[in-house]
Amino acid sequence: MTESKRWMVIINPASGNGSGVKKWQEIQKLLTLYKFNFEFAFTKYANHSVELVHQAIDKGILNLISVGGDGTPRYSISKGYTWLEVYLNGVDVPSR
Repeated sequence: MTESKRWMVIINPASGNGSGVKKWQEIQKLLTLYKFNFEFAFTKYANHSVELVHQAIDKGILNLISVGGDGTPRYSISKGYTWLEVYLNGVDVPSR
């Protein structure tokens, strides 16, 4: 099932004093292991995640994974698409 869905992963490398990058390495291994079809990008400046979400939507990618602190998904997600929030301190899967 995951092979047919495309996912965009947005990583905030500044979150958690840089621990977002370490968490991303773990998450990337899992996504690959479970054969997710995904692209990823690191945020480079404030609100860059919003731009990355719009680029993903333009490509037809409506499934989003946000790696960072609790602010990352708030700024990234502006519509009710299927998405998974990955926090530095655990995993939270919203029921949408």
